[in-house]
Amino acid sequence: MLVLLCIHPRVAFLMYFYSVYITTLAFRLTVPPKFARLWGDLLDETAHLEDSDGRRWQVKVSKIDGCLAFGKGWDVFVLQHSIVVGEMLVFKYAEVSTFIVQIFGKSACERRHFRPIIHDDRSKSLVHYHL
Repeated sequence: MLVLLCIHPRVAFLMYFYSVYITTLAFRLTVPPKFARLWGDLLDETAHLEDSDGRRWQVKVSKIDGCLAFGKGWDVFVLQHSIVVGEMLVFKYAEVSTFIVQIFGKSACERRHFRPIIHDDRSKSLVHYHL
């Protein structure tokens, strides 16, 4: 019995990319061009970013300055995970429009299990997460 498996060529590789957080990433995160060429069909879609606790955030995949990027919603993910300059984020394309995000602190160890801390600025409350 012969069984043929059809795997889309892009599924076989480039499932991961990483980014080191810098201040210019506060409102967007540019996807590396090589990854974007294969996954460009995500443009104008809503993607989900899943953290180590399994919680998901929605981000809009947009073309910003000619590059594929996580736009609207990215800043909320950053705030709610207290991501700071110098931390590394690893993105794994896990399923349709979903990326699992691992956050590595300056210690080079993965940050996991974020606890909510609530801040009130009189007009609204922001919940973000710390270790």
